[in-house]
Amino acid sequence: SKEEWHEFTKSFGRGMDAAGLKKGDRVGNIFYAGELYASFAFIMKSLEQAETPITQFPIAGATALEKMIEIIEEYEINVLAGVPTTLLNLAAALRKQKKCLPIQTVLYGGETLYADQLPQFSEIFPKAKFISIGYASVDAGHLGYVDNHCKPGEHKVFLDNTLMEIVEEETGEVIKKENQVGKLVYTNFTRKLMPIGRYP
Repeated sequence: SKEEWHEFTKSFGRGMDAAGLKKGDRVGNIFYAGELYASFAFIMKSLEQAETPITQFPIAGATALEKMIEIIEEYEINVLAGVPTTLLNLAAALRKQKKCLPIQTVLYGGETLYADQLPQFSEIFPKAKFISIGYASVDAGHLGYVDNHCKPGEHKVFLDNTLMEIVEEETGEVIKKENQVGKLVYTNFTRKLMPIGRYP
């Protein structure tokens, strides 16, 4: 519902604040739109709901790479938000043009950014920090966010309106002992139209 979408993006926006958005950042959204992909609209709305005063530029992932580079340069964009695959393609296009960009932060999501992919960005975005934009899914909701205490690949659980549990595979009982393997399940307390309870 409209209200659920509002709460979903509001929580995720607060997560992006924690990830390190800075006042005055100029954020280029290069996630994908259309064909029922939620990422572009979701990130746009979440950035709008973040408390940090930023300016966002709705570039979109389907934009031709040459045009994307032109927009980033013309509007002095210092933060990019996108899928690692798009970012790798952008880096390859910049390498071909023998250009580097003064991007300060790259917020990636939708896919994992592997440690062995990072060197491909070092000459193209020499000043950039690479940070997960957060972890979410259309079917479940806002699963995790990153702050400056998180190591690469780590996310914190949104505690205000979700519950993440590790349960016994067979019985569904919550595991309370450390280092015991189980199944991760997620409950979202804001989703009412299609309730999400103990989603695996």
